[in-house]
Amino acid sequence: IGPYTCTADCNPPCDITWEYKDSTLGGYFDVASTGLLNSQIVNRSIALYRCIAKYPPDKDLKKIESIKLDVLCK
Repeated sequence: IGPYTCTADCNPPCDITWEYKDSTLGGYFDVASTGLLNSQIVNRSIALYRCIAKYPPDKDLKKIESIKLDVLCK
């Protein structure tokens, strides 16, 4: 998949990370610690990817956007 870029207009710059949700394990796991999500191996257990932008002076201030995947396998 991808590449996808996640950006946020923050001053000072936001900390941007990507995570994916594993439908079999039920949790979120780190994918990339930058705003760019390069090609990733996609499997059936990945339910969605999400980009998280956190504002450094206030770590509780964050914006989360999700990309839902429909994986079709032959």
